[in-house]
Amino acid sequence: MTLRKGGWLLCLWLLATAGWAQRDNRFEVSKQLEIFNAILKEVELFYVDSLDVEKSVRRGIDAMLRGLDPYTEYFPEQDMEELDLITTGEYGGIGLAVEDHLWWNKRNWGYIQFKNSDEVTAEYVKYAKQLKDFVKKGFSAAVYTQTTDVEGEVNGLMTYDRKVIKINEAQVRAINQEVIRSMNE
Repeated sequence: MTLRKGGWLLCLWLLATAGWAQRDNRFEVSKQLEIFNAILKEVELFYVDSLDVEKSVRRGIDAMLRGLDPYTEYFPEQDMEELDLITTGEYGGIGLAVEDHLWWNKRNWGYIQFKNSDEVTAEYVKYAKQLKDFVKKGFSAAVYTQTTDVEGEVNGLMTYDRKVIKINEAQVRAINQEVIRSMNE
């Protein structure tokens, strides 16, 4: 019985001190941020040259993350759209309704609507060129999410009945191969 009480006391003591350690860490983080902020203000006010604050803070963040490991990266808010694409690897939504090859002839829709195969192909090529840029940033896979039209959604590379290919196959094959090759560079 004595061991149990001691065990419970030890457990409670560990939980309490773990909480203190966590609070102390938050205090330390806050203290370090105050120091960083004070130095940044001093440099901004008194440094000989003008200071690009955003660039300086970004360098500080990058240096901190490099100290952790080679994989952790910071993406500013303006880069979040790219990050979403890089992390999900899903893209598509190039819409073209092809008359007489629709599931439904009333309200067909696509994320972006185009008028002909050339426009659809150009948009696909544009996306693929963006993928090549993303490869340089660590991107490793992509999925064009809709190979065929599905019911009233006309975002497929082929029509619902699979009788019409809505893209220039040679151009799409060529750009896909460029993306694949860029992953080996």
